[in-house]
Amino acid sequence: MFITAIGLETVDLSTERAFYTRAPDLPLRQTTADSFTVQAGTTALTFCSSSQHSHLYHFAFTVPFNTWKQARAWLTARTMLLEGEGQDEFENVRVRTHNYYFPRSGGQYP
Repeated sequence: MFITAIGLETVDLSTERAFYTRAPDLPLRQTTADSFTVQAGTTALTFCSSSQHSHLYHFAFTVPFNTWKQARAWLTARTMLLEGEGQDEFENVRVRTHNYYFPRSGGQYP
């Protein structure tokens, strides 16, 4: 399944916009007073302002295996990677993936 567009809610539009356009460096496609859209590959992520409650979202981006080391260098130039047990790369043997995680807030933006 390929998701081409998704709408999400946030209580802090400016913080979300700053994060998604800086840390993963997603191109800003559209912005209004109460929303913004960034492009993540073939998917448009639109965040709308909400005063109801805060949502937490978890995204995964597919990176070709032969560019894994470059992806790490690219990410660490933009934000800090989360660590666990002294490492910042995690493997999921069951689904055959390697993962890097970085925080939505509190990250370091050069």
